[in-house]
Amino acid sequence: MEGVNFEGVNLQGAILRGANLKNTNFWYADLKGADFHGANLESASINCADLQGANLSEASLKNTNFLQTDLQQTNFQSANLSGANLQDANLKNCNLQAANLQGANLRETKFEESIFKNVTIDKNNIFRLPIKILEKYQNTFLVV
Repeated sequence: MEGVNFEGVNLQGAILRGANLKNTNFWYADLKGADFHGANLESASINCADLQGANLSEASLKNTNFLQTDLQQTNFQSANLSGANLQDANLKNCNLQAANLQGANLRETKFEESIFKNVTIDKNNIFRLPIKILEKYQNTFLVV
């Protein structure tokens, strides 16, 4: 399904485990509770979408755009978010354990109550995380 246009589509609860969704357009899509475990979403556009409660564990999200996307309670465990655009995205209560955020755009991103254990992040971005998260997970970050 590489390069498919899912703009504005309702895929709530869809099971897309391991799917190749590289360069796919999900603008304004309803992806609540969708299962993308292990999917390839590299360079996808998921802007202004709703992914609340979605499973993106072990997904490849390199250079994916999540601009102004609702990602509350999303599972990003072991996901590769390197180079992803998370500007103004809502990642409240997300599981980012062992995720790679190297080179991601974290401007204005909301991370309240998220899990950051063993996260890889670059030294230019670590200061964008809330103080509470830095204090709680300070010994588990891999800063590159």
